[in-house]
Amino acid sequence: LFQTLTDDGKMEPRRKNAMIDFLNLMEWTMPPSWNLRTGFVKELQWSLGSDAISSRGALERIIDSDVDKHRSMKQDLLWGYVDPNLRTSWAGGLLGPSDDKLAKDDKKWSNSCTHLEPAKGFTCGLWNLFHIITMGSSKPEHQIYGFHRGYFVSPHHVAETIRNFVEYFFSCSVCRTHYLEMYDNCGHDHCSRLKSELNMGTKDGSDKELVMWLWEVHNDVNARLMNEAAQRQNRNVTREETMASMFPTRKMCPDCWLNENMTKWDNATVFKFLDEWFWPADLPPSKQFKSVISGQPVEEEAVVDAADESLPSKNSRKPHSKVNM
Repeated sequence: LFQTLTDDGKMEPRRKNAMIDFLNLMEWTMPPSWNLRTGFVKELQWSLGSDAISSRGALERIIDSDVDKHRSMKQDLLWGYVDPNLRTSWAGGLLGPSDDKLAKDDKKWSNSCTHLEPAKGFTCGLWNLFHIITMGSSKPEHQIYGFHRGYFVSPHHVAETIRNFVEYFFSCSVCRTHYLEMYDNCGHDHCSRLKSELNMGTKDGSDKELVMWLWEVHNDVNARLMNEAAQRQNRNVTREETMASMFPTRKMCPDCWLNENMTKWDNATVFKFLDEWFWPADLPPSKQFKSVISGQPVEEEAVVDAADESLPSKNSRKPHSKVNM
């Protein structure tokens, strides 16, 4: 983020809008128990809206302040934390003992992301964030929350927001180019699969389409990287290598395949696995979250009001008084 600032400590308007839209997206899609929407994300929204982030130090102070806030409240559940004891039977135990608490080393990527190569941490962490966002966006209570907060909550707009974030903030130039080329050419048929309308109450499976689309995109990236690695060794990639690059692996989810030859996925089982893998066994939603989805006003911290007044964004709209479900 700080690398995108101009010499006067400000951000180019289109880049700034892409970041504000992404923060708005995080506000309504992230797990409620991480307390991001009324803390860290709100502080970033307000700071960006008022051009208060002018250096790396300013950004790190926001991060440190949020971590200190959790600790002062004696909360062990920092954002990004995953307790393996709360993981489901599908995901439990696969991360290994070194990653018991993913966010305890606050400013370093977990070993499950870096594989002991720190440079890989950002890309892995960003993909995980995208998966969490798409999973959160598929949940009706989050869609209602986002709707009442005045945001576009359709699968198309979520995908578009992620696409714009990648364009302006994905520091891996090769990764960025591949992703934008894929997306702008309707990769994996997203132009027809991802609707611009609300998904709430649908029974055609369209509420799961964005989650599955991003999963397909990510697996395609994994396969491409495996193939490129083989080409650098002047050989063809083996089928075993290609299958090993797929997520989830056969060992992680044997029921995710419809046949023994592993040629066709069971999408319903895959979605269930992704939900249990990326979404935490959440605590009850906060009073603020429940009030918003019920359409009742609730007093928030002053930073929330300040953020709302200073965030003109193409991904915001005036909230309607009722939702057709």
